[in-house]
Amino acid sequence: PSVGDELKKNAVIAVVIASIGMLIYIICRFKSWKFGAASILGVVHDVLMVIAFYAIFGFTVNNPFIAAILTLVGYSINDTIVIFDRIRENQKLFPKDGSEANIDKSLNQTLNRTIMTSLTTLVVMVPLCIMVSESIREFIIPLMIGVIVGCLSSIFVCSPLYYDMNRSSEESKYVKNMRK
Repeated sequence: PSVGDELKKNAVIAVVIASIGMLIYIICRFKSWKFGAASILGVVHDVLMVIAFYAIFGFTVNNPFIAAILTLVGYSINDTIVIFDRIRENQKLFPKDGSEANIDKSLNQTLNRTIMTSLTTLVVMVPLCIMVSESIREFIIPLMIGVIVGCLSSIFVCSPLYYDMNRSSEESKYVKNMRK
C-alpha cells in the first residue's frame, strides 16, 4: 500500500509539472493565456476521464498506467495545439470575422486531420492490445481510451472553452452596459 500511495503521489506530481510546463509554453507561443487555460483544462479533462474509466472498471494503477497517462498528456496537447494554431492563423487572416466564425472555420479545417490521426493511432493499438503480453496491455488500454477522449476533447472541450473565454471580450458596449 505504501508503494501504491507513493506511485499515485508521483503520478499526480508528474502530471501537474507537465501541465505547468505546457501552460507556460502555450502562453508564450500563442501570446494569450486563454489558449493555455483552455488547453490545460482539456488535458485535465482527458486525464480525469481515463482515471474515471479505470475506477469504474476496477483496473489497477501501476507504472504502465502512469506512463500511458503522461503519453496521453503529450498526445492530447499536440492535437489541441494544432487546432489552436489554426484558430490563431484564421484570426489573422480573417480579423473581421468573430471568434465563433473563426473557431468554426478552424475546426472544420482540422477535423479531418484530427480524426484520421486518432483513427490511425487506434488501428495500430488494437492489434498490439490483442497480441502482446499483459504488461504492455496495461500500457495500451489507458492509451487507447486516452486517444479517443483526447480526440473528442480537443474538438468538443478545448475549442468551446476558448470561445467562452473570448466571448466576454467581444461583447458590444451595449451588452456590457446592460449587465451593469
